[in-house]
Amino acid sequence: MGKTSYEWNKAHREKCTEATKRWRINNPEKYNASMRKSKLNCKARGTWTCGDKASQTRRNKERYPEKWQATYLLNLAVRRGDIIRPKKCQSCNETPNKGSIYGHHKDYSKPFEVVWVCWKCHGLLHNEEKVV
Repeated sequence: MGKTSYEWNKAHREKCTEATKRWRINNPEKYNASMRKSKLNCKARGTWTCGDKASQTRRNKERYPEKWQATYLLNLAVRRGDIIRPKKCQSCNETPNKGSIYGHHKDYSKPFEVVWVCWKCHGLLHNEEKVV
């Protein structure tokens, strides 16, 4: 079975970077239009600095300090091995093919009390919270 495009790009990172640079130089109008469209999409979603992970993290830390702290503590405990992330979703009992299992906090003041769910169930849980 052949490699996926992600695997191929990862294995040939330098070649891809050079090809991207050449494309940007040879197609400045297309590149600029693409960047404008991307920035408009970011503004529509309310994420003003698309692609800038550090500033997004900083902004979320300032906006939602309790949420950020709970997520940070949980991830730290998982990395240390104090909490084991299960392989199966606690909601649908399936093992996801892609991605992983997410810890969903119902109460951010209790950072280690989470429901371990796949990305589909995690989205459903958030949609239920918005309706309630």
